[in-house]
Amino acid sequence: MQPKTTPGSVGWRLNLGKLALASACGSSVTPAMLALGGLVGLALAPALWLATLPISCHLIGTACSALPAALLMQRIGRRAGLLSGCSIGLCGLTLIALGMLSEHFWLLCLGSLGTGSHAAFMLQIRFAAVEVAPKESRPQAISWVMSAGVATAVFGPQATIIGAGLFPVPYSGSIALLAVLIGAAMMVLASLRMPPVAKPDHAQYSRPLAQLARQPLFVVALLSAVVCHALMSLVMTATPLAMHHAGHSSEAGSLGIQWHVMAMFLPSFVTGKLIARFGALAIILCGLLLVMSSAAVALAGITVGHFWTTLILLGVGWNFGFIGATSLLSEQHTPAERGKVQGLNDMCVFGAAVLASLLSGAMINLFGWDLINWLVFPALGFLCILLALAHRLHAKQSAPDAESHN
Repeated sequence: MQPKTTPGSVGWRLNLGKLALASACGSSVTPAMLALGGLVGLALAPALWLATLPISCHLIGTACSALPAALLMQRIGRRAGLLSGCSIGLCGLTLIALGMLSEHFWLLCLGSLGTGSHAAFMLQIRFAAVEVAPKESRPQAISWVMSAGVATAVFGPQATIIGAGLFPVPYSGSIALLAVLIGAAMMVLASLRMPPVAKPDHAQYSRPLAQLARQPLFVVALLSAVVCHALMSLVMTATPLAMHHAGHSSEAGSLGIQWHVMAMFLPSFVTGKLIARFGALAIILCGLLLVMSSAAVALAGITVGHFWTTLILLGVGWNFGFIGATSLLSEQHTPAERGKVQGLNDMCVFGAAVLASLLSGAMINLFGWDLINWLVFPALGFLCILLALAHRLHAKQSAPDAESHN
Protein backbone atom coordinates (compact mmCIF):
# COMPACT_ATOMS: atom_id res chain seq x y z
CA MET A 1 0.00 0.00 0.00
CA GLN A 2 1.33 3.42 -0.96
CA PRO A 3 2.35 5.44 2.10
CA LYS A 4 0.36 8.56 2.69
CA THR A 5 1.85 11.99 2.60
CA THR A 6 0.75 15.52 1.86
CA PRO A 7 2.47 18.08 -0.32
CA GLY A 8 3.34 20.23 2.65
CA SER A 9 4.73 17.43 4.80
CA VAL A 10 8.30 17.40 6.10
CA GLY A 11 9.36 14.68 3.65
CA TRP A 12 8.45 16.43 0.41
CA ARG A 13 12.06 17.38 -0.29
CA LEU A 14 13.10 13.74 0.09
CA ASN A 15 10.37 12.71 -2.35
CA LEU A 16 11.51 15.43 -4.74
CA GLY A 17 15.07 14.10 -4.51
CA LYS A 18 13.84 10.59 -5.33
CA LEU A 19 11.92 11.87 -8.33
CA ALA A 20 15.01 13.72 -9.58
CA LEU A 21 17.22 10.64 -9.13
CA ALA A 22 14.68 8.37 -10.84
CA SER A 23 14.46 10.85 -13.70
CA ALA A 24 18.26 11.01 -14.04
CA CYS A 25 18.46 7.21 -14.35
CA GLY A 26 15.26 6.36 -16.21
CA SER A 27 15.36 9.25 -18.69
CA SER A 28 18.90 8.33 -19.75
CA VAL A 29 17.37 5.96 -22.30
CA THR A 30 16.36 8.84 -24.59
CA PRO A 31 19.79 10.44 -25.24
CA ALA A 32 21.25 6.94 -25.52
CA MET A 33 18.67 5.95 -28.13
CA LEU A 34 19.31 9.15 -30.07
CA ALA A 35 23.00 8.25 -30.19
CA LEU A 36 22.57 4.49 -30.60
CA GLY A 37 19.48 4.14 -32.80
CA GLY A 38 21.09 5.44 -35.97
CA LEU A 39 24.27 3.38 -35.53
CA VAL A 40 22.45 0.09 -34.97
CA GLY A 41 19.86 1.00 -37.58
CA LEU A 42 22.62 1.61 -40.14
CA ALA A 43 23.94 -1.90 -39.54
CA LEU A 44 20.55 -3.66 -39.75
CA ALA A 45 18.36 -1.50 -42.01
CA PRO A 46 17.35 -3.08 -45.34
CA ALA A 47 17.93 0.33 -46.99
CA LEU A 48 20.14 3.27 -46.01
CA TRP A 49 17.23 5.72 -45.87
CA LEU A 50 15.67 3.57 -43.10
CA ALA A 51 18.74 3.81 -40.84
CA THR A 52 17.26 6.49 -38.55
CA LEU A 53 13.82 4.84 -38.35
CA PRO A 54 14.54 3.43 -34.83
CA ILE A 55 15.08 7.03 -33.61
CA SER A 56 11.83 8.12 -35.25
CA CYS A 57 10.05 5.13 -33.67
CA HIS A 58 11.36 6.17 -30.25
CA LEU A 59 10.02 9.70 -30.72
CA ILE A 60 6.70 8.41 -32.08
CA GLY A 61 6.37 6.11 -29.05
CA THR A 62 6.85 9.12 -26.78
CA ALA A 63 4.26 11.24 -28.57
CA CYS A 64 1.65 8.47 -28.80
CA SER A 65 2.03 7.39 -25.15
CA ALA A 66 1.88 10.89 -23.62
CA LEU A 67 -1.90 11.00 -23.13
CA PRO A 68 -2.33 7.33 -22.05
CA ALA A 69 0.52 7.72 -19.53
CA ALA A 70 -1.08 10.77 -17.94
CA LEU A 71 -4.54 9.18 -17.78
CA LEU A 72 -3.16 5.93 -16.33
CA MET A 73 -1.31 7.81 -13.58
CA GLN A 74 -4.45 9.72 -12.68
CA ARG A 75 -6.18 6.38 -12.22
CA ILE A 76 -3.53 4.29 -10.42
CA GLY A 77 -1.21 6.96 -8.98
CA ARG A 78 2.20 8.34 -9.88
CA ARG A 79 4.33 5.65 -8.28
CA ALA A 80 2.48 2.72 -9.84
CA GLY A 81 2.30 4.56 -13.15
CA LEU A 82 6.02 5.36 -13.23
CA LEU A 83 6.89 1.77 -12.34
CA SER A 84 4.62 0.60 -15.18
CA GLY A 85 6.48 2.90 -17.56
CA CYS A 86 9.81 1.46 -16.45
CA SER A 87 8.49 -2.05 -17.07
CA ILE A 88 7.53 -1.02 -20.60
CA GLY A 89 11.05 0.38 -21.04
CA LEU A 90 12.62 -2.90 -19.98
CA CYS A 91 10.39 -4.77 -22.44
CA GLY A 92 11.46 -2.35 -25.18
CA LEU A 93 15.13 -2.84 -24.42
CA THR A 94 14.62 -6.62 -24.44
CA LEU A 95 13.10 -6.43 -27.92
CA ILE A 96 15.97 -4.22 -29.10
CA ALA A 97 18.50 -6.73 -27.75
CA LEU A 98 16.70 -9.60 -29.46
CA GLY A 99 16.61 -7.60 -32.70
CA MET A 100 20.35 -6.97 -32.48
CA LEU A 101 21.14 -10.62 -31.71
CA SER A 102 18.92 -11.94 -34.50
CA GLU A 103 19.75 -9.05 -36.88
CA HIS A 104 16.03 -8.31 -37.20
CA PHE A 105 15.55 -4.63 -38.06
CA TRP A 106 11.79 -4.47 -37.48
CA LEU A 107 12.15 -5.99 -34.03
CA LEU A 108 14.61 -3.20 -33.30
CA CYS A 109 12.01 -0.64 -34.39
CA LEU A 110 9.31 -2.28 -32.27
CA GLY A 111 11.58 -2.15 -29.22
CA SER A 112 12.28 1.51 -29.95
CA LEU A 113 8.56 2.22 -29.74
CA GLY A 114 8.66 0.67 -26.26
CA THR A 115 11.57 2.81 -25.08
CA GLY A 116 9.76 5.86 -26.46
CA SER A 117 6.66 4.93 -24.47
CA HIS A 118 8.85 4.60 -21.37
CA ALA A 119 10.17 8.12 -22.03
CA ALA A 120 6.60 9.48 -22.02
CA PHE A 121 6.07 8.07 -18.52
CA MET A 122 9.38 9.54 -17.32
CA LEU A 123 8.35 12.97 -18.61
CA GLN A 124 5.39 12.90 -16.22
CA ILE A 125 7.88 13.20 -13.34
CA ARG A 126 7.87 16.99 -13.69
CA PHE A 127 4.12 16.98 -12.99
CA ALA A 128 4.62 14.56 -10.09
CA ALA A 129 7.00 17.14 -8.58
CA VAL A 130 4.11 19.62 -8.50
CA GLU A 131 2.05 17.19 -6.43
CA VAL A 132 4.65 16.52 -3.73
CA ALA A 133 5.66 20.16 -3.18
CA PRO A 134 3.80 22.91 -1.30
CA LYS A 135 2.09 25.41 -3.60
CA GLU A 136 4.65 28.16 -3.02
CA SER A 137 7.53 25.79 -3.90
CA ARG A 138 6.09 24.22 -7.05
CA PRO A 139 8.10 26.23 -9.61
CA GLN A 140 11.31 25.30 -7.77
CA ALA A 141 10.18 21.65 -7.60
CA ILE A 142 9.68 21.50 -11.38
CA SER A 143 13.02 23.23 -11.85
CA TRP A 144 14.94 20.83 -9.61
CA VAL A 145 13.47 17.75 -11.28
CA MET A 146 14.29 19.18 -14.71
CA SER A 147 17.88 19.78 -13.54
CA ALA A 148 18.26 15.99 -13.47
CA GLY A 149 18.63 16.35 -17.23
CA VAL A 150 22.27 17.29 -16.59
CA ALA A 151 22.92 13.81 -15.22
CA THR A 152 20.78 12.26 -17.95
CA ALA A 153 22.95 13.92 -20.59
CA VAL A 154 25.95 12.15 -19.03
CA PHE A 155 24.48 8.75 -18.06
CA GLY A 156 22.89 7.92 -21.44
CA PRO A 157 25.84 8.65 -23.76
CA GLN A 158 28.31 7.12 -21.30
CA ALA A 159 26.26 3.91 -21.14
CA THR A 160 26.42 3.81 -24.94
CA ILE A 161 30.19 4.33 -25.00
CA ILE A 162 31.12 2.02 -22.11
CA GLY A 163 28.86 -0.81 -23.24
CA ALA A 164 29.73 -0.66 -26.94
CA GLY A 165 32.33 -3.43 -26.79
CA LEU A 166 31.32 -5.35 -23.66
CA PHE A 167 29.83 -8.28 -25.61
CA PRO A 168 30.55 -9.80 -29.03
CA VAL A 169 27.49 -8.13 -30.59
CA PRO A 170 28.34 -4.41 -30.88
CA TYR A 171 26.32 -2.15 -28.55
CA SER A 172 24.46 -5.04 -26.91
CA GLY A 173 26.36 -4.15 -23.72
CA SER A 174 25.00 -0.60 -24.04
CA ILE A 175 21.46 -1.99 -23.99
CA ALA A 176 22.32 -4.01 -20.87
CA LEU A 177 23.64 -0.90 -19.09
CA LEU A 178 20.48 1.03 -20.00
CA ALA A 179 18.45 -1.81 -18.46
CA VAL A 180 20.53 -1.43 -15.28
CA LEU A 181 19.76 2.30 -15.20
CA ILE A 182 16.02 1.62 -15.54
CA GLY A 183 16.32 -0.97 -12.76
CA ALA A 184 17.97 1.64 -10.55
CA ALA A 185 15.12 4.05 -11.30
CA MET A 186 12.59 1.37 -10.31
CA MET A 187 14.36 0.79 -6.98
CA VAL A 188 14.18 4.51 -6.21
CA LEU A 189 10.53 4.77 -7.29
CA ALA A 190 9.55 1.78 -5.15
CA SER A 191 10.31 3.85 -2.04
CA LEU A 192 8.56 6.98 -3.34
CA ARG A 193 5.88 8.45 -1.09
CA MET A 194 3.23 10.23 -3.13
CA PRO A 195 -0.13 11.63 -2.03
CA PRO A 196 -2.79 8.89 -2.27
CA VAL A 197 -4.82 8.70 -5.45
CA ALA A 198 -7.80 10.98 -5.04
CA LYS A 199 -11.16 9.24 -5.32
CA PRO A 200 -13.37 10.59 -8.08
CA ASP A 201 -15.33 13.56 -6.82
CA HIS A 202 -18.61 13.56 -8.70
CA ALA A 203 -19.32 17.04 -7.37
CA GLN A 204 -16.13 18.35 -8.97
CA TYR A 205 -16.78 19.47 -12.52
CA SER A 206 -14.28 18.43 -15.19
CA ARG A 207 -14.45 20.90 -18.05
CA PRO A 208 -14.27 19.71 -21.66
CA LEU A 209 -11.00 20.44 -23.45
CA ALA A 210 -12.86 22.82 -25.77
CA GLN A 211 -13.83 24.94 -22.77
CA LEU A 212 -10.30 24.81 -21.33
CA ALA A 213 -8.96 25.92 -24.71
CA ARG A 214 -10.91 29.17 -24.33
CA GLN A 215 -8.77 30.16 -21.34
CA PRO A 216 -6.03 32.55 -22.54
CA LEU A 217 -3.43 31.35 -20.01
CA PHE A 218 -4.11 27.70 -20.87
CA VAL A 219 -3.59 28.44 -24.57
CA VAL A 220 -0.41 30.42 -23.87
CA ALA A 221 1.03 27.65 -21.68
CA LEU A 222 0.29 24.95 -24.26
CA LEU A 223 1.52 26.93 -27.28
CA SER A 224 4.65 28.11 -25.46
CA ALA A 225 5.67 24.54 -24.64
CA VAL A 226 4.85 23.28 -28.15
CA VAL A 227 6.57 26.09 -30.07
CA CYS A 228 9.68 26.23 -27.85
CA HIS A 229 10.20 22.48 -28.02
CA ALA A 230 9.49 22.21 -31.76
CA LEU A 231 11.83 25.08 -32.68
CA MET A 232 14.53 23.70 -30.39
CA SER A 233 14.23 20.27 -32.06
CA LEU A 234 14.25 21.80 -35.54
CA VAL A 235 17.34 23.96 -35.03
CA MET A 236 19.25 21.44 -32.89
CA THR A 237 18.75 18.62 -35.38
CA ALA A 238 19.74 20.84 -38.32
CA THR A 239 22.85 22.34 -36.68
CA PRO A 240 25.26 19.38 -37.14
CA LEU A 241 24.26 19.22 -40.82
CA ALA A 242 24.74 22.98 -41.20
CA MET A 243 28.18 22.74 -39.54
CA HIS A 244 29.12 19.94 -41.93
CA HIS A 245 28.03 22.00 -44.94
CA ALA A 246 30.10 24.92 -43.56
CA GLY A 247 33.21 22.73 -43.52
CA HIS A 248 33.49 22.13 -39.78
CA SER A 249 34.50 18.79 -38.26
CA SER A 250 32.09 16.26 -36.80
CA GLU A 251 33.93 16.66 -33.46
CA ALA A 252 33.04 20.37 -33.44
CA GLY A 253 29.41 19.46 -34.12
CA SER A 254 29.33 16.88 -31.31
CA LEU A 255 30.90 19.28 -28.84
CA GLY A 256 28.35 21.93 -29.79
CA ILE A 257 25.48 19.52 -29.08
CA GLN A 258 27.04 18.70 -25.68
CA TRP A 259 27.16 22.40 -24.80
CA HIS A 260 23.56 22.71 -25.99
CA VAL A 261 22.33 19.88 -23.75
CA MET A 262 24.13 21.37 -20.75
CA ALA A 263 22.58 24.76 -21.52
CA MET A 264 19.15 23.11 -21.65
CA PHE A 265 19.33 21.79 -18.10
CA LEU A 266 21.92 23.70 -16.04
CA PRO A 267 19.70 26.83 -15.70
CA SER A 268 17.08 24.62 -14.02
CA PHE A 269 18.82 25.20 -10.70
CA VAL A 270 17.65 28.84 -10.78
CA THR A 271 14.67 28.86 -13.18
CA GLY A 272 12.19 27.93 -10.45
CA LYS A 273 13.35 30.78 -8.20
CA LEU A 274 13.06 33.21 -11.12
CA ILE A 275 9.50 32.02 -11.81
CA ALA A 276 8.57 32.43 -8.14
CA ARG A 277 9.92 35.98 -8.15
CA PHE A 278 8.90 37.34 -11.57
CA GLY A 279 6.08 35.01 -12.64
CA ALA A 280 5.81 32.32 -15.30
CA LEU A 281 4.75 34.71 -18.09
CA ALA A 282 7.86 36.87 -17.66
CA ILE A 283 10.18 33.85 -17.72
CA ILE A 284 8.47 32.43 -20.81
CA LEU A 285 8.99 35.80 -22.52
CA CYS A 286 12.69 35.76 -21.57
CA GLY A 287 12.93 32.27 -23.06
CA LEU A 288 11.35 33.39 -26.33
CA LEU A 289 13.71 36.37 -26.58
CA LEU A 290 16.72 34.11 -25.98
CA VAL A 291 15.61 31.74 -28.76
CA MET A 292 15.22 34.74 -31.07
CA SER A 293 18.71 35.90 -30.14
CA SER A 294 20.04 32.43 -30.97
CA ALA A 295 18.53 32.73 -34.45
CA ALA A 296 20.07 36.20 -34.85
CA VAL A 297 23.52 34.82 -33.99
CA ALA A 298 23.03 31.96 -36.46
CA LEU A 299 22.22 34.44 -39.22
CA ALA A 300 25.27 36.58 -38.35
CA GLY A 301 27.89 34.00 -39.39
CA ILE A 302 28.88 30.35 -39.85
CA THR A 303 32.04 30.08 -37.76
CA VAL A 304 32.27 27.44 -35.03
CA GLY A 305 31.78 30.23 -32.47
CA HIS A 306 28.52 31.31 -34.14
CA PHE A 307 27.16 27.76 -34.17
CA TRP A 308 28.13 27.07 -30.55
CA THR A 309 26.70 30.38 -29.31
CA THR A 310 23.49 29.63 -31.21
CA LEU A 311 23.16 26.24 -29.52
CA ILE A 312 23.88 27.60 -26.03
CA LEU A 313 21.34 30.44 -26.33
CA LEU A 314 18.84 27.99 -27.82
CA GLY A 315 19.29 25.65 -24.84
CA VAL A 316 18.84 28.35 -22.18
CA GLY A 317 15.86 29.81 -24.07
CA TRP A 318 14.23 26.37 -24.23
CA ASN A 319 14.78 25.93 -20.48
CA PHE A 320 13.05 29.20 -19.57
CA GLY A 321 10.24 28.72 -22.07
CA PHE A 322 9.54 25.05 -21.32
CA ILE A 323 9.76 25.18 -17.52
CA GLY A 324 7.81 28.44 -17.46
CA ALA A 325 5.09 26.88 -19.60
CA THR A 326 4.97 23.76 -17.41
CA SER A 327 4.60 25.90 -14.28
CA LEU A 328 1.86 28.02 -15.88
CA LEU A 329 -0.02 24.94 -17.12
CA SER A 330 -0.04 23.41 -13.62
CA GLU A 331 -2.17 26.37 -12.45
CA GLN A 332 -4.79 26.09 -15.21
CA HIS A 333 -6.59 22.88 -14.31
CA THR A 334 -8.34 21.16 -11.42
CA PRO A 335 -7.25 17.76 -10.03
CA ALA A 336 -10.09 16.14 -11.99
CA GLU A 337 -8.74 17.62 -15.22
CA ARG A 338 -5.09 16.82 -14.51
CA GLY A 339 -4.70 13.67 -16.58
CA LYS A 340 -6.23 14.87 -19.82
CA VAL A 341 -4.61 18.32 -19.65
CA GLN A 342 -1.09 17.03 -18.93
CA GLY A 343 -1.48 14.24 -21.47
CA LEU A 344 -2.72 16.61 -24.17
CA ASN A 345 0.19 18.96 -23.44
CA ASP A 346 2.85 16.26 -23.79
CA MET A 347 1.18 14.69 -26.84
CA CYS A 348 1.21 18.06 -28.64
CA VAL A 349 4.74 18.94 -27.46
CA PHE A 350 6.42 15.72 -28.50
CA GLY A 351 4.27 15.23 -31.58
CA ALA A 352 5.54 18.62 -32.78
CA ALA A 353 9.10 17.56 -31.90
CA VAL A 354 8.77 14.41 -34.04
CA LEU A 355 7.54 16.47 -36.98
CA ALA A 356 10.31 19.06 -36.53
CA SER A 357 13.06 16.45 -36.32
CA LEU A 358 11.76 14.66 -39.42
CA LEU A 359 11.53 17.92 -41.40
CA SER A 360 14.88 19.40 -40.34
CA GLY A 361 17.04 17.34 -42.69
CA ALA A 362 14.83 18.01 -45.70
CA MET A 363 14.52 21.72 -44.91
CA ILE A 364 18.24 22.37 -44.58
CA ASN A 365 18.99 20.50 -47.81
CA LEU A 366 16.19 22.16 -49.78
CA PHE A 367 16.10 25.67 -48.31
CA GLY A 368 19.32 26.11 -46.32
CA TRP A 369 20.36 27.02 -42.78
CA ASP A 370 19.33 30.67 -43.00
CA LEU A 371 15.67 30.00 -43.77
CA ILE A 372 15.35 27.68 -40.76
CA ASN A 373 16.51 30.50 -38.49
CA TRP A 374 14.34 33.14 -40.20
CA LEU A 375 11.30 30.98 -39.37
CA VAL A 376 12.00 31.50 -35.65
CA PHE A 377 11.06 35.20 -35.72
CA PRO A 378 7.44 35.09 -36.99
CA ALA A 379 6.63 32.02 -34.88
CA LEU A 380 7.94 33.50 -31.64
CA GLY A 381 6.78 37.04 -32.51
CA PHE A 382 3.19 35.77 -32.72
CA LEU A 383 3.65 33.98 -29.39
CA CYS A 384 4.99 37.17 -27.77
CA ILE A 385 1.81 38.99 -28.84
CA LEU A 386 -0.31 36.23 -27.28
CA LEU A 387 1.73 36.51 -24.07
CA ALA A 388 1.12 40.26 -23.89
CA LEU A 389 -2.63 39.86 -24.49
CA ALA A 390 -2.91 37.07 -21.92
CA HIS A 391 -1.00 39.16 -19.37
CA ARG A 392 -3.33 42.13 -19.84
CA LEU A 393 -6.45 39.98 -19.59
CA HIS A 394 -5.12 38.20 -16.50
CA ALA A 395 -4.33 41.56 -14.87
CA LYS A 396 -7.87 42.81 -15.55
CA GLN A 397 -9.40 39.64 -14.10
CA SER A 398 -7.16 39.82 -11.02
CA ALA A 399 -7.98 43.48 -10.27
CA PRO A 400 -11.66 42.91 -9.26
CA ASP A 401 -10.61 39.96 -7.09
CA ALA A 402 -8.05 42.10 -5.27
CA GLU A 403 -10.61 44.86 -4.72
CA SER A 404 -13.15 42.40 -3.35
CA HIS A 405 -10.62 41.14 -0.80
CA ASN A 406 -9.94 44.71 0.27
